[in-house]
Amino acid sequence: MNTKTTTRTLNDVGVWLPQYTSPHGLRPDATDEEFASTVSLSESDMSEHGWTKVGTAVATVTLFSEKEITTNKLTSLQTELRSVRAAAEKKCNAILEQINKLQALEYTPGETA
Repeated sequence: MNTKTTTRTLNDVGVWLPQYTSPHGLRPDATDEEFASTVSLSESDMSEHGWTKVGTAVATVTLFSEKEITTNKLTSLQTELRSVRAAAEKKCNAILEQINKLQALEYTPGETA
């Protein structure tokens, strides 16, 4: 697997303000961190998703090695799996609670199953 990083330069990439995001990071006195957390870069037209194009950018991207990308992707998938499992367990517990409540309503002392 490739362990070297690659640098790419992208010209005239759209700079977008996501829907429901405050434009506070676009102020002239905003810090670099505020600006970076306010906007997203995309070549796609994001206006159909309610985003506002606020400019263009020249971006230099240093890509991680293939090994690092694969490791990061595995970590992301494991995080997603934990989230899906937790949501499924929560839903199962809610269903079991409903079943238990219904069974408790039907219970008559002295009955055998």
